[in-house]
Amino acid sequence: DQRAQLLTTLLLLHGTRINETRLIKIKDIDTDMNYLHLPADNTKTRTAHKIPLTDTALSIIKAHLPTRKTGFLFPNNRAGEPFSTMTANKLIKKVSGGQWTAHDLRKLSRTIWAEIGLDYFAAEMLLNHSLKGLDKTYIMGHSDTRMREGLEQYHRFLIERGLKAPNKKQTAK
Repeated sequence: DQRAQLLTTLLLLHGTRINETRLIKIKDIDTDMNYLHLPADNTKTRTAHKIPLTDTALSIIKAHLPTRKTGFLFPNNRAGEPFSTMTANKLIKKVSGGQWTAHDLRKLSRTIWAEIGLDYFAAEMLLNHSLKGLDKTYIMGHSDTRMREGLEQYHRFLIERGLKAPNKKQTAK
């Protein structure tokens, strides 16, 4: 199931939450500036989230982008609404054979980020965790460069361990 593969891959590539991922709209994918924009209404923290898209992520997304330019990346069969949380969880269960969950992919992403030396704050910003105390006071912006570099390193790590990304010929539709 291509929907299940794409959902699982996006969860792993970015450490996003299942509801943030299933609610991605095509317009949220900025292939010109290479960002994924998650609106505040779709995030647990109710904070808009901007995720850098690496060449790997872009190639995977472009290979699955529908020809239409509106709507959800993961529509159900009725009226173009996104598929439900239950459906998303069933797809993950099917892919994993019931061995892991979407949240396990998020935890795995964060664990690997720590192991490969991704800066703590860049990792926390990628997860869209709320900063607390003095961190919230003194860390004003997002470190797009550190997040992008960290994701590039992480995606190389995943490719070295078997992640398949479409080649340029497959994405040049």
